[in-house]
Amino acid sequence: MKQSKMQRKMIKTMENATYPSFWGRAGAYFIDSIIFVPFFVLLFKAQLKFRNNEGFIYLCLALHFSIGALFSIYRIFFTKKFNGTPGKLLCKFKIVRDDGLPITWRTAVKREL
Repeated sequence: MKQSKMQRKMIKTMENATYPSFWGRAGAYFIDSIIFVPFFVLLFKAQLKFRNNEGFIYLCLALHFSIGALFSIYRIFFTKKFNGTPGKLLCKFKIVRDDGLPITWRTAVKREL
């Protein structure tokens, strides 16, 4: 009984749902990027410190890959746990499935890929 009431409520909510605009999405992505500024600053400082090293290019590639992976994990985690990243939530967006069920880990990973 409780599940059917919850599904009816979600269906009603989804009937009134709209897709966010391009600028709304861009603003949400910008907010999420601002959260990662400290990581980019650390990346830049690490590159300056090791620029005269023999394996500099490999270190840079590893650092850039790590920051990209961390950003993806951040987006997957927040999408699953809170139905949106902090940027999306601040812009009042909510990520939901078509059928009204909660986002699964698999769905969150697929969205990020």
